[in-house]
Amino acid sequence: MQIQYYPFDFSTTQNRVRRETEQEYFMRLARDYEAERAIQRREETKQKIKAVFAAALNLFKIKRTQSLESLLGR
Repeated sequence: MQIQYYPFDFSTTQNRVRRETEQEYFMRLARDYEAERAIQRREETKQKIKAVFAAALNLFKIKRTQSLESLLGR
């Protein structure tokens, strides 16, 4: 049995130099915009969560008490 080798791959040579159409261009722009918006929304959510945790930790802030020496007048 003999194996036949083709000199090039037909699936890659057909699309190698084809320019994207106007529709593909706008669809790519829309996908890029949506990806950027998703990243921005994630960052906003992270900032909100951090703010909530910071506010919660400030509620439990411990105030300093006077030292024993200052209470005894020394």
